[in-house]
Amino acid sequence: MAITQQPYTERIPLKGHKPLSRTTLHNWPAIIFGLAFFIAGLPILSIGMGWMDYHQSSIHAPLWVIGVLGGLFAACGVWLMFHGATGLRRLWNMSHGKQELPNRPWLWDYPWQASGITDNKFQESLSSMVALAVFVTFLAPFNWIAFVSDSGGIFWQVLTGLFDVIILVGVGGYLLKNVGQFWTFGNGRVSFQEFPFFLGRTMHLTIERLPIDISTVQFNLRCIEEAYEIRKRGRKRESIVVCYQIYHDTQTIRGELINETGQLRCSWNLPDEKHLTSSPSERPATFWELEVRGERPDLDYHSRFLLPIYTK
Repeated sequence: MAITQQPYTERIPLKGHKPLSRTTLHNWPAIIFGLAFFIAGLPILSIGMGWMDYHQSSIHAPLWVIGVLGGLFAACGVWLMFHGATGLRRLWNMSHGKQELPNRPWLWDYPWQASGITDNKFQESLSSMVALAVFVTFLAPFNWIAFVSDSGGIFWQVLTGLFDVIILVGVGGYLLKNVGQFWTFGNGRVSFQEFPFFLGRTMHLTIERLPIDISTVQFNLRCIEEAYEIRKRGRKRESIVVCYQIYHDTQTIRGELINETGQLRCSWNLPDEKHLTSSPSERPATFWELEVRGERPDLDYHSRFLLPIYTK
């Protein structure tokens, strides 16, 4: 038996929620910025690696420190250029799809599989591992300045140590959480009874690969709308991606209803509101997701799945 609540339709910001838009910079602007970072970082990296001649009097740090800084600039540039090129390809797919199949966006705006979708916990673990490595590499020169060089004082030591703790606790904790989920549960999966799902109709799902010792399963069905906003921090202004929940429905189901193969079925009455249709290829995007949380004696289960919900 499922316990349901009245759906919420307020526009509520979701703090710390992962958006589909990685950044507010896309397409050609991302490529141009990335090229600038790459050009700026390449000569610094070359000096650090010993590929370029330099005046000894102009170097006041070990070559490895210089190489790390230059490598970070160059790597950031490469990532931005790749991100921009991916965005251009996405725009081409959208333009082509709107011309060829304007009334069937689910066939071109996201790489959906008609049978279902898998949450890639391994990829999440790998991404968080890369993020930790980047932050550690970024902080390495500052640690050298603070704790090894003669120019580091108590201020630099306290400030650098504070950032070290924040990175290790925040990013390191996130890494351990993702690795623990993948190691314990593997990748979760949701099977679709039909494809796609249409607003105003009933959606039937089968949650697979659930641990059978879950006591209670909580489902959170959300429609999320991204927004690009300018935030002020002192004198600085930055553009960030903010996720807003514009529809929310919940169900709580007893874990004993999970069968011996780890499957659990659930159904949802979708709202009949056209503005809630999915547009995952747009920037900013609008998308639907199902969050699954399961209470267990030790490590709780947690997964998120994107859902192909459209207006007909």
